[in-house]
Amino acid sequence: MVLRSAELVFMGALDAGFASQVKAGQVATFGGRGGSTVAGLVKSVAQEPSKEGTYSVTVMPAEAVPADLVSVDVVVQIEVLSTEKPVLTVPVAALIAQADGSTIVVQRGSDSRERKVAVTTGRDFDGMIEVLASTGRLSDGDQVVIGR
Repeated sequence: MVLRSAELVFMGALDAGFASQVKAGQVATFGGRGGSTVAGLVKSVAQEPSKEGTYSVTVMPAEAVPADLVSVDVVVQIEVLSTEKPVLTVPVAALIAQADGSTIVVQRGSDSRERKVAVTTGRDFDGMIEVLASTGRLSDGDQVVIGR
């Protein structure tokens, strides 16, 4: 006779763009409409995509799961990139490559005037890119023009 206890896991699908960034052992948090959240760990990520082009991911809860999260759709958050300190980011669509190889963004001031600001960029993720340095005064909360 073999006795096994059933384990509660959460199963989901990752878009192809995120699959390579998620690995077994990463910390995850999931929650439902009822407001409950649970910490967990990624148990596995499929090596091959499904017919739909997504990758199956299994997340194991690290604590007791409230009843309102059982047999319902949940939202899973998996931290794939972090920094020790907050960083300044702008939308990738705000970057404008210049003929000399530099990169600028167009900053819209509180006076509605537009100014070109040269930037040096760092890591990018999910449509945003880190600004490592700028020639102007580019700060958190500033408006930048996109789509030029």
